[in-house]
Amino acid sequence: PFLQAISHYYEGLALFNTNRPSSETAFLRADTLLSSFNFKVAFLFRTKAWGKYGVLQQMKDDEKAFIDILLNKAIPLARLAGDSAYIGKSYLAMGIVFKNEGQFDKPETYIANAIHIYRQANVAVTEQVNAYHTIAENYILSQKYPLAKTMLDSSRALLAPTPESPGMLDYYAAEGMYFTVTEQFDKSLTSIEKGVRLAQKLQLIQLIVPSRESILAYQKYKEKITALAAEINSQYG
Repeated sequence: PFLQAISHYYEGLALFNTNRPSSETAFLRADTLLSSFNFKVAFLFRTKAWGKYGVLQQMKDDEKAFIDILLNKAIPLARLAGDSAYIGKSYLAMGIVFKNEGQFDKPETYIANAIHIYRQANVAVTEQVNAYHTIAENYILSQKYPLAKTMLDSSRALLAPTPESPGMLDYYAAEGMYFTVTEQFDKSLTSIEKGVRLAQKLQLIQLIVPSRESILAYQKYKEKITALAAEINSQYG
């Protein structure tokens, strides 16, 4: 019975990209059958089933359902399964949803919880770095620049042993963004150029760093706004 139950989970995975309604049905069926078992592996598969089901709701642009599923289904089951990493991942996912919706006050708690869990559970450095970059970006967007810098410094410390890892591309992108919005344009260009050189060295086709042109365009825009403000002040101030 247990193997039959988890077979529905794998059925859901197999149909995930080709038949989403049937995939949803399979994940829900897996959860129903697995609810008869009271041990950690069963809780883990139920956690994963609900997580995937939630992602399918997110694909339908139902972010509210996605968050509800994580909070009320996936995370409680992950606790029963003893899977701290999944709990952290879920908190990070919720933080990203709120950040993308422009609700910059909400992600802080969720992402901070994810970082705390990741550190306690000794989760892979790449996952920790991703969380630090995400919260740094959120702080930048909410204009909390000192906090953003602190998160970037923590990320850099984790990446120090592997200065040429792909994770450094995300770091240079986030650092470039930070220097751009704080109007340290020379430093921003330096960060972006470092990222470009590393991406070329790693032979990555898609660079995940903002372009030099975007930084220069932002600088030019700021210069125009400053000049306009000065002109208005001289005439009407």
